[in-house]
Amino acid sequence: LLGALAVLLGTWYLSRRWQPVLARLHTALQELGGGVFAPVPLGRAADAPRAVAQSYNGAVEELQRRFAVQRCLAEIDRLLLEAEEFEQVLEPILGRVRELTGAQAAAVALVDRDAQAHARSFVVGADNAPCPISRVNIDEEAGQQLRESPRAFMVPSNHLDRYPFLEPLHDAGACSCYVWPVIVAERIAAIVSVGFGAEAPATQSQQELGAECAARLQTALSNAERGE
Repeated sequence: LLGALAVLLGTWYLSRRWQPVLARLHTALQELGGGVFAPVPLGRAADAPRAVAQSYNGAVEELQRRFAVQRCLAEIDRLLLEAEEFEQVLEPILGRVRELTGAQAAAVALVDRDAQAHARSFVVGADNAPCPISRVNIDEEAGQQLRESPRAFMVPSNHLDRYPFLEPLHDAGACSCYVWPVIVAERIAAIVSVGFGAEAPATQSQQELGAECAARLQTALSNAERGE
């Protein structure tokens, strides 16, 4: 009698703590095949099914992030391909750069072809609000570093004043910046930069996404120059 009671209690326990979450997980897996990324509510799930559901939710979250990144990069590609004038699409592109990198603000400085010490800076700040276009300077020391740094470099808050082209980002609330030079025909054609509101360094993923955006702008500027 006691054994039968124990079996009944065990069955009741499993039905209350295992079956609901497993049923929700089964439904979520079926929806996943249709492109629906729905997390599984854990409720009062017991340890074993909870662990499985948590692993599933983590995988769904990562897939959602990757698809969001691909959509954002695809939108940048579309804007660049459809634009009649490069400068007309810089603001929406910068909004997506800011979104991808998680930055406080994002900027592109278009360097004058015949005067490498001067550029026009396009900036998008928090909530993707565009800032006024401004003229910025690139001194010889900064220009040399940009030419010698094909990859990103970080500029902490105590060094921002060494790079006048970062002043618009500083004005938009940035405390530290990452910079990607865009080299076309062995000259600096543009400077992509993002600013963060804190000194915490950008993650490897954020840096790689910033580099992806800079590479797309480099391709667009190279194509435009060949077309001219």
